[in-house]
Amino acid sequence: MPIEKLQSELAKDLAEAGYKSREDIVNLLRAVRSEISQERKQCYSLNN
Repeated sequence: MPIEKLQSELAKDLAEAGYKSREDIVNLLRAVRSEISQERKQCYSLNN
């Protein structure tokens, strides 16, 4: 898939999901990174 098509489809999908501005997308990415970090910490604490 050409990168331009991937970018346009991702932008369309994000907008349809309610992430219309750059700030909305940055906040989404921060939330995802925070969730991943919490899951890693939880997994680490379960293994020790």
